[in-house]
Amino acid sequence: MYERIKKLGDSYQHPLESVWFLSSSYNATFICNMLKQEMTDKDHVFVGELKADSDVQGWLPKSFWDWFKSEKQ
Repeated sequence: MYERIKKLGDSYQHPLESVWFLSSSYNATFICNMLKQEMTDKDHVFVGELKADSDVQGWLPKSFWDWFKSEKQ
């Protein structure tokens, strides 16, 4: 599953064990459909879009925030 996730993004961050952030030209429906191909009944997924003007806060590694800021531009 990890390799499929990586291939769906132009770039990505994996700051927590089960959390991925992708910069991708694909829409949420396409990404979900691609991930479903490898999911089991015990897996769950949520795909959403963060835009450049999204109000976000959190406590994640500096490498994530550096990536996030560069992808917003």
